[in-house]
Amino acid sequence: GVPSGVQTMLREGLGHFRDGTFTSTYAMPRGDVNADAPMQSAEGFNWALFWGVTITCVVVGGAAAFAIRAAQAAAAVQAAAQAAAAAEAAAAATAAGGAAGGGLGAAVMAATLIALGDCLDGDTAITMADRTKKKIKKLQAGDKIL
Repeated sequence: GVPSGVQTMLREGLGHFRDGTFTSTYAMPRGDVNADAPMQSAEGFNWALFWGVTITCVVVGGAAAFAIRAAQAAAAVQAAAQAAAAAEAAAAATAAGGAAGGGLGAAVMAATLIALGDCLDGDTAITMADRTKKKIKKLQAGDKIL
């Protein structure tokens, strides 16, 4: 609702308008016209609801951020695995010989380096087929990785 002080002014102004005595020269009201207006106090505030909603929003937002990060990491791992499989297939084709095989191997290796370059640092250790570790920047065409 409208505070009672303002309601009184509106009623008086409406009466002047109906009577035809309304002018724009009325002085602004003085004093506190909102003295009767309801004021919010901490006593009537539902703190349990406020903190419950706040904590719920923080927890749900944090869980969503964690889920997004986990999905991004899983996608990066899957892309690296697919690129490694493609590189292994290209290496096998190159080892089998033929100009087409060599060209395909080079193209797949370039795509692999581009894919890995976006996701992993050159100093990232990769597990080789013999279970040893090797930095990505040290990999060569034909290396077998897991």
